[in-house]
Amino acid sequence: MCMEQHFSVEQACEYGPKGAVAIRILRGMVLEHKDRGENEHDGRTWVRLRAEDLKERMPYFTREQLVFVLGKLRDRGVLRTGRWGHPFDRSLWYAFEEEARMLAE
Repeated sequence: MCMEQHFSVEQACEYGPKGAVAIRILRGMVLEHKDRGENEHDGRTWVRLRAEDLKERMPYFTREQLVFVLGKLRDRGVLRTGRWGHPFDRSLWYAFEEEARMLAE
């Protein structure tokens, strides 16, 4: 499968290229859910995501790199995490802290 991926140069300068690519992919996933009116909690649109899921979309990064990038984006206040659904489901859900700003780009 061959696909093109783009990212914001401004975000790459602020969060690094890996962070910028992850933000762009998460942005697309959030927009898909938002368009369908899915996964709305606490005024945000959430994406259920495991590092393995993101790795399918970004096969050029290792799982460890993706876990690190998601953690850094959370620490920097770009993402927030939550747990929704079944209590035994350990998957994290991600949403943008500033959803309107991140989706406007």
